[in-house]
Amino acid sequence: MALALLAAGIARAAAPDGIDDLGAARAARLMAREKRALTAAARKLDTRLRPLAWPVRKTSPRSPLVAAAPMQHVADGRVRVYVRLAALDEDALARLGAAGVEVEMVDRAGGRAQAVVDARQLRDLAALPSVLAIRPAERGRLRTGSVTSAGDAAARADLVRGLGYDGSGTVVGVISDGIDHAAVAQATGDLPAVMVPADARCRPGSGDEGTALLEIVHDLAPGAQLLFSEGLTSGLVFIDSVNCLVAAGAGVIADDLVFFDEPFFADGPLALAVRAAVQTGVSYHSAAGNEAEEHVEQPFRASPDSSFHDFLGGPVDNADDMLVLPGVTLVCFLQWNDPFGGSANDYDLGIFDGALNLIASSTGMQDGTQDPFEVAGVTNTSGSAQVAKVAIAKFSGADRVLEMFCLDGVQQQYVTDGSVIAQAALPEVVAVGAIDVNDPGRVDVEPYSSRGPAQVFFPAPATRPKPDLAGFDGVSISNAGGFPACPPSCAFFGTSAATPHSAAVAALLLSKNPSLTPAHIQDALRRGAVDIGPAGFDEAAGAGRLDALAAAALVCTTDAQCDDGDACTEDACDRGACTHSPVVCDDGDACTEDACDRGVCTHSPVVCDNDNVCDGAESCDPSAGCRAGTPLVCDDSDPCTVDTCDPASGCRSTELPGLDFVSCALDQHLAPLLPPAAGAPGRAAKTAHKLAAQLGSAERLVADARGTRSARARTLLKRARKVVTAMGRLAGRRTSGLGQTIVEPIVLETATIASRMRSLQRTL
Repeated sequence: MALALLAAGIARAAAPDGIDDLGAARAARLMAREKRALTAAARKLDTRLRPLAWPVRKTSPRSPLVAAAPMQHVADGRVRVYVRLAALDEDALARLGAAGVEVEMVDRAGGRAQAVVDARQLRDLAALPSVLAIRPAERGRLRTGSVTSAGDAAARADLVRGLGYDGSGTVVGVISDGIDHAAVAQATGDLPAVMVPADARCRPGSGDEGTALLEIVHDLAPGAQLLFSEGLTSGLVFIDSVNCLVAAGAGVIADDLVFFDEPFFADGPLALAVRAAVQTGVSYHSAAGNEAEEHVEQPFRASPDSSFHDFLGGPVDNADDMLVLPGVTLVCFLQWNDPFGGSANDYDLGIFDGALNLIASSTGMQDGTQDPFEVAGVTNTSGSAQVAKVAIAKFSGADRVLEMFCLDGVQQQYVTDGSVIAQAALPEVVAVGAIDVNDPGRVDVEPYSSRGPAQVFFPAPATRPKPDLAGFDGVSISNAGGFPACPPSCAFFGTSAATPHSAAVAALLLSKNPSLTPAHIQDALRRGAVDIGPAGFDEAAGAGRLDALAAAALVCTTDAQCDDGDACTEDACDRGACTHSPVVCDDGDACTEDACDRGVCTHSPVVCDNDNVCDGAESCDPSAGCRAGTPLVCDDSDPCTVDTCDPASGCRSTELPGLDFVSCALDQHLAPLLPPAAGAPGRAAKTAHKLAAQLGSAERLVADARGTRSARARTLLKRARKVVTAMGRLAGRRTSGLGQTIVEPIVLETATIASRMRSLQRTL
């Protein structure tokens, strides 16, 4: 019957009337109407808190869906909240106390206090100038799947124990909901003693998922000492538990919790606390999550003529349809890529029923000091499956990247990629996906197991490959206290079950070599994993399926275990990881090439030749290496040539181009050869005067040829050539009166210049 209801609901969710069906303008007005009328104090309150501070009787539509406002109520109807303050100092905390607020914890890094407040004090609290925003403190969510065999053999942890490594000497801490019935599991031998450290930051909690996780750790690493602390109550309680377990000496910590009010697009306070734990030497393991099919991550794109996000992008779909089964509560958490405490882009979240009645909405203000966060929920009070239409509207601001998780509904559209968030998204944390231990071949990751990569924007954009690997779920537990709700010794599903397998293997590795760093453990787990799915690292299984034996083989204890068979490397075991450093063959002489050949150092002379003759002859200095020689000086002292050096052939001289050369040759080559008229005998003086006049005429003709049209330039150059030729004939006559030593150079130079002029005429 349930399957039939599910199929019918899915058919409805996929029907054509689910496309662009909100009646965008009317729906947008419904979501924004109350928000526009808010007072300054009311703007500071989360949507779920406003009805408590300002009770208003509203007419609810007749619908099988009713609004659900999930938040933590404590004794006497009080609620647990986060109060963000402009300055988190003693005066501000005192003002909170005067307003009737019970401050439980202070997050100075995040500028907020966790407090319990009576609804009657919310108005006064919101009116305080030092208060920037107030929202409910979300409880964590356990990453348990639906509710057999142990993952011990599947992970080959039993074979590692057969080598003598059972986790002895290690301390493993678990953070989950509680260990109510740990004593029952201890009585049956499924658990050893479990200690909740005597530290105010550690708490026993309530529930038994913690018991289940500890049982799995004990199955694989029975020699490990076990610690526990509850982290479900709030993100700040979780941070306390991390710090407490680190102080108690935990070398490995595993958690199966997620807080959907922690930043999706940044490393929030909780993630930073986990990072600090890793930096102290803790190998940290976190469930990757079970939300692959309950997740959407998309850039905002407005539907035509409306402020609603278009989920499909053609055809337009401004509502993501969810199937909600009878009695089930659907809760949606929305964030966008603005910094927490600094969002100036305002988005809202609404949930409509199948008749397009607005059932629940989250319309918090984001005007620069609030978190980019909205949450809304509905409960199906009918006896049949119902469709809830989830819509996102941009109230004001810029387009941002949206990320939304809608839990406990069957989603029409989802995006599996990017569903690993928070502490599991840290590069230094081992994020664990899940494979059903009974899956034939154990090569398929659970469809709900969250996928990577993880995208963050703050403090700098980064895309992180996640998860790291996949462990096993569907494993048997003693079911102490009835967790999950099935007979004793039943199956435990979800990445909650997979994570303690990875943590236990880390304990086995540490028992083999206690000096392993968290990075070495993460590397061994990744490199030892069995590649499944697409070749190489992928977004579903990460490096692959958990393999304890292969990981343990990558952990060394002595230098001898690291011999790589290469005589030219020095092999060593450095804190459990093999290193292979090249043999040092440096003889201190910069004029030798030093190398290692089958374990023997060789020293060949350095050849200092850069194949560039223009640099001169290089030489080698034993202390400084190759030195350049004296560069060639390529100067032929002829102003009518361009002097260059060719790296292969050396100096080269080329004549100036075109008329430049002719002008230069007349002035620099020919003119100096002409004899002076002064002091020369009669005939020689007459010849000298005539040659000088002819030279001047040729120079003027060449100058006139510059910058004129081609035909005119050719005519002028031709006349100049005739003048130069005439100079040669005049100088060579017997009657010139010039001596042979003067005549011969003039004749040769005029012939050279005339020849160049003739060639140049053809190009003009």
